[in-house]
Amino acid sequence: MIRINLLPVRAARKKESIRQQISVVVLVLVLVFSIMAFMQISLERSVDALQEELARVQSEIDKYQRLMVEVNKYKKQKKMIESKIAVIEKLEKNRQGPLLILDKMSRLIPESAWLESIQEKRGLVEIKGIAADEQTIADFMRSLENSKDFEKIELVITRQKKKADMNLKSFTVTFRIKRHKGKSG
Repeated sequence: MIRINLLPVRAARKKESIRQQISVVVLVLVLVFSIMAFMQISLERSVDALQEELARVQSEIDKYQRLMVEVNKYKKQKKMIESKIAVIEKLEKNRQGPLLILDKMSRLIPESAWLESIQEKRGLVEIKGIAADEQTIADFMRSLENSKDFEKIELVITRQKKKADMNLKSFTVTFRIKRHKGKSG
């Protein structure tokens, strides 16, 4: 019988098989490292893109914060201007009050009487004056009562007063100014 030594063929096949397996493992490792490198590069690009987007968004935030500071400054200025306008309107309204009172008083005061002072506080007007007699004071009060602009007319005090050898009557009258509905001042 012939004996053939198959050991070297088996050994050669075994070596070839091992070489193929190593080649496959190396190829798989190269493929895995290539995929990992591709993913690493892709992730770095994504990170760079996100960092650029973050920087852009941060610059917009900074820009809007500066604008917000300006807007708040303008809101404060607007509020201050509105309060000044309100004060001016109130002063304008209150300025007309004494003028109207003086105008009405000049029409209502009798010829034999004159006014010494007019004071107004919170809608209450106090008039101090001098008249020839009590009838003149009564006529003045009736004129005030008949006026549609005044209410709650009250004679506070009358006193005898001597002036330039004449006996005169000093008087103090108070009243309120009526607030007419439908009129804006």
